[in-house]
Amino acid sequence: MAEPTQNPFATNVTRTVHRTSYPAIAATRPELIQAGKTVLITGGTAGIGFAIAKAFIAASISTVVITGRRQEQLAKAVASLTDLAAAAGHGGKIIGERSDAADPASIDALWASLAERGVIVDVLVLNVAKFATPKPLFELGIEHVWESFEVNVRGPLHHAERFYKQVGAGGRPKVFLPTRAFFSPVAALPLALLSP
Repeated sequence: MAEPTQNPFATNVTRTVHRTSYPAIAATRPELIQAGKTVLITGGTAGIGFAIAKAFIAASISTVVITGRRQEQLAKAVASLTDLAAAAGHGGKIIGERSDAADPASIDALWASLAERGVIVDVLVLNVAKFATPKPLFELGIEHVWESFEVNVRGPLHHAERFYKQVGAGGRPKVFLPTRAFFSPVAALPLALLSP
């Protein structure tokens, strides 16, 4: 019997780990161009969400909407992405919306604001997640567990429903990407099942 690995994320499936894009998956490939489309990225002000926004700009997306809770960080990210879009030369529009992924009223306000502006979201990237140190449930405490549930389950489900039911989308195809699924497939399973 093989010895268990010390690193729970170690794998022998992927021999090469890439830290940057390479030609086979480059966002600039013609079949990946996103001109005329709008992407909404929750938690798009830093980290993976910000990198996803940059990739969509490289793919000539028409509109990028990013959300964040902190206005100063949101403004900084919007300015940086606006500069990147201008440098790319395709005139992509960058919108920053303050929103809390755990607050239903905030999520409703975000989607209402987009509807008022006539923004139809084609791609939804759910990038907000709350992580916890692995501990027994009762050691984490009810407040922490419930907040994690609201951020990791209720919030994404609320966004997914608003995305699916947005007025004016007609028969436009929708793309739904819960980034949490890349890190915890079991946690994202209910959302994947609801994706159109």
